[in-house]
Amino acid sequence: MTHLQIILKKMCEVVNVDYYRVDFTTKNWYLQQAWTVDQEKKFKKWAEDYIKKNRDARMELMGMPRAKIIDIKKYVSSFILSYGWRYSD
Repeated sequence: MTHLQIILKKMCEVVNVDYYRVDFTTKNWYLQQAWTVDQEKKFKKWAEDYIKKNRDARMELMGMPRAKIIDIKKYVSSFILSYGWRYSD
């Protein structure tokens, strides 16, 4: 499993969605589920920690073996902005 897949699986887990039932190849797949602000914060913290502690994840996702925490936070924020679930009402 790639690090991207691990992150997407965790993103699904946060909102109680089966990762294997999400078709990530469909257009706007990230609009099919919703999360609360708290769920997004939980995922964001987890993703930042995961990438910070995992050199291979940094290489795969960011293209750099070493990264400052500010760069990791920017990457995760950008990822969530692009692919995070929509907010629930």
